[in-house]
Amino acid sequence: MEREQRLRSEWVNKPGDARFAEHIAKIDSQNTAWLEKVIEEQGFLGLSDVDGDGVQALFLLIQHSPSLEFQKKCLSYMKRALQQGEADTVHVTYLTDRILMREGKPQRHGTQGSSLEDGVIVPLPIEDEGHINDRRKAIGLEQLEEYLRMMNEMYKTKK
Repeated sequence: MEREQRLRSEWVNKPGDARFAEHIAKIDSQNTAWLEKVIEEQGFLGLSDVDGDGVQALFLLIQHSPSLEFQKKCLSYMKRALQQGEADTVHVTYLTDRILMREGKPQRHGTQGSSLEDGVIVPLPIEDEGHINDRRKAIGLEQLEEYLRMMNEMYKTKK
């Protein structure tokens, strides 16, 4: 998880660097192949199998997988795990939005953004945008405006 996140942090400082993007894509593919094998051998891992950091690491590998099919399969596992108290609602929310985005559909909770030419991160299209903060609040997420402020600060983009 630390290596994966470190690479993504470095990527922010290398906009337009195609070689670095290819490097991350290769790592994401390797992580997906490894995780597919783990799930095949051990089943989907939940909170009773690994600690909170382990569940976070699992989520990040799934979230950044280049395989939409793998993400969809894992979302199904995560939804079942959530019903059993073995997964995190926020992880299911982020992965759902990621899958919707990849399918060209509007997201539900505004977790996926894009960087404009001036570097400001803005949300990708949102379903029923007028009620976005109600949906976010219902699952314990901050207001969309606060989330975007934090993302822009974290990634040191222009405001």
